[in-house]
Amino acid sequence: MKLGRKTKIGLLSLGLAVLVFFTFAFGAGVGYRTGLEKGYFKAITDIQDFTGIEFKWTYRDGTYVIEAYFQGSLIARSNATLHLWIEHWRNGELLSQEYGAGVLTNIGKDWIEQQLAASDGTQEALYCADSNNDTDPPLATWTILPQEITTNGLDRQTGTYTSTGVGTWNVTVTKSVTGTQSTQLWGLHWIVTDASDNNLLAADSGPAQKNCVAGDTLKETWQITVS
Repeated sequence: MKLGRKTKIGLLSLGLAVLVFFTFAFGAGVGYRTGLEKGYFKAITDIQDFTGIEFKWTYRDGTYVIEAYFQGSLIARSNATLHLWIEHWRNGELLSQEYGAGVLTNIGKDWIEQQLAASDGTQEALYCADSNNDTDPPLATWTILPQEITTNGLDRQTGTYTSTGVGTWNVTVTKSVTGTQSTQLWGLHWIVTDASDNNLLAADSGPAQKNCVAGDTLKETWQITVS
């Protein structure tokens, strides 16, 4: 059956409206991934057989605005924010807890577009890295954290996805420090391999430098909202 132009636009609008809220999520359980791969991803791939989708990004007051266009017409819009919450613990005492606004990288934007509209959009951004590089704010052109830490328990580790409401979720990891190590820059990735390049979704340098010693813990929580 051949679909008309209005029908195609309607399918794109519906598919993107759903995917903006769900496919942009950074990962959950196996059932969640299976549903996406067999349902949403297949639907959006089928839709792509008819036409391409163009994306436009703007940044306003700490929020990224994502717009999708079909043949020059706006068909979907979503807002996304990324923040990082850091807790530094020693001997059961909370030394500090701070909040910072994340910077979405350019390759991170491309990755999100891939998750929304490409047939291979099945990766998860769950992997949390540290660095003691003092660049502030992080650069959108980064593809990797400068001087990523790979020792002393602050290497790149897998976070846990937790839904916190409609269109909001956290990615959290608690790192056990095994040696003297400072950190003041954090990244969220979609590949777990230490110091691997071209998979940095977002970076944050908002919280102050954490000067850790063996036995400390750092709880890193990325908080994401899509609306």
